[in-house]
Amino acid sequence: MVMVYMWGEMVLFFLFCLVTIPPITHLFHEMGHLLMAKIMLVPGGNVVIGKGKVLFSFSFFETTFHIHQWFFLGGSTTFASVDKIPVWRRCLIYLGGPLMNGLCAFALLTPGFGYAEHWTTVWFQWLLLMNIWVCIVNLIPFQQRGKKSDGKLFIETIQSVLLTKMRF
Repeated sequence: MVMVYMWGEMVLFFLFCLVTIPPITHLFHEMGHLLMAKIMLVPGGNVVIGKGKVLFSFSFFETTFHIHQWFFLGGSTTFASVDKIPVWRRCLIYLGGPLMNGLCAFALLTPGFGYAEHWTTVWFQWLLLMNIWVCIVNLIPFQQRGKKSDGKLFIETIQSVLLTKMRF
């Protein structure tokens, strides 16, 4: 009887982590892109969290936020005029997401942060690991189903500048 209760508690905790940790991590990531773009004075913006049908949208400081039905399945941030800004600013915007995840992971490593109860500690540790994973994976240059990673966008931007400068 006690073992069944413990398994049920663990399953509920796992489901709770599944619907809280990925969207929080993706939100940090997308806020990194958005914050870097705002620092670079890029107007507007469109932040999407999740996939599927839109649950709700709202606008805040010239930026539209869309929260989708499957809110724990990724996200994206787009800007209408990103191709018109200087290359170095565009590169910083691409690196803003992984940088934010790295900063969040560093903050979660701070001693005493999230060490109240056992479940709270585990939740913060999983949030730490998810932020590290998203940071590293997004720095790897790859493309999946037409969507490019931040690392690939960064490398392609640098390559385009180098190729245009090398033409005779």
